Amino acid sequence: MTSPSDKVESDPRDAIASDRGRAGGLITGVLAVAIWGSAFTGIHIALRGFGPIGLVPVRLCVAAVVLILLSRLSGARLLPIRYLPRVLACAVVGMIGYQTFLNIGETQVAPGTASMLLAAAPLVGALVVKRDHTNRAGVVWWASSIACLSGVVLTCLDAVGATTASSLALVALAAMLYGLYPPLVKPLLGQAAGLSVVTSITLVAALLSLPLFLVEPVNVKNVTASSWAAACFLGVVPSATAFLLWTASIRRLRTVETSALLYLVPVFGMVVAILCGKQIPTPLNIIGVFLVLVGVCYGSLSCRRADQKASR
Repeated sequence: MTSPSDKVESDPRDAIASDRGRAGGLITGVLAVAIWGSAFTGIHIALRGFGPIGLVPVRLCVAAVVLILLSRLSGARLLPIRYLPRVLACAVVGMIGYQTFLNIGETQVAPGTASMLLAAAPLVGALVVKRDHTNRAGVVWWASSIACLSGVVLTCLDAVGATTASSLALVALAAMLYGLYPPLVKPLLGQAAGLSVVTSITLVAALLSLPLFLVEPVNVKNVTASSWAAACFLGVVPSATAFLLWTASIRRLRTVETSALLYLVPVFGMVVAILCGKQIPTPLNIIGVFLVLVGVCYGSLSCRRADQKASR
């Protein structure tokens, strides 16, 4: 039996490494959600030439090609066949389902409003992992979530009346599907590199989405250059680059924390929509964005303090 004096003191370098890992996870996570915030305006532009269903395989195929090339250059391999069930779940839920419902909803929902409805995603992610002690969503997390949701509600008030309930429901459904992605992909990141995981999921999603061309064929003659550019942008940046950044963030942070970062997607989405002239800012928009930022910062700092106390 060891006495208290025999206990090995924790190395300060471990705490520094942990802080650096958390900081890196936060940086990559914020970059990913910033990119996804711009995707809503990109989708709006791409839908001028593509149908909402036909855009899904185009975007996923572009992303798959880019990721396969990166994998070949870096020597990364696809995941073994034994992980196929979870890869299928991630592909269907987090990519095909999410993009399909979001595209259909954005035919009538403005980009900024669509991004605000994505705020349902963190709540879904927290509910999925609530039984996991290391990822438990505590009172502080829910308090910060309430602040974020309050901001989201304020920013949506001006736009909801101009959209149909069915379109809003489809975008909300897309947000809920996307909220399932972090807890689904987390176990895979413990088995392989992030590039291998993202490439495997995207390749499977691209192959599974090909039959959607039969549902809604793409008339190449009617697709404008701006729509092609937007579709390629969606494939290369939000679908490939952002997912690589997001997996790096999920690897370094708890699922609850990465889910909370999704609250920033509406902020970036609204800012990009305003800069591109798709929406005009109102006082409610400004107040809402401020509340979202306060909620995310408060939740992140509280999680960090809780981890520091637990490590002492």
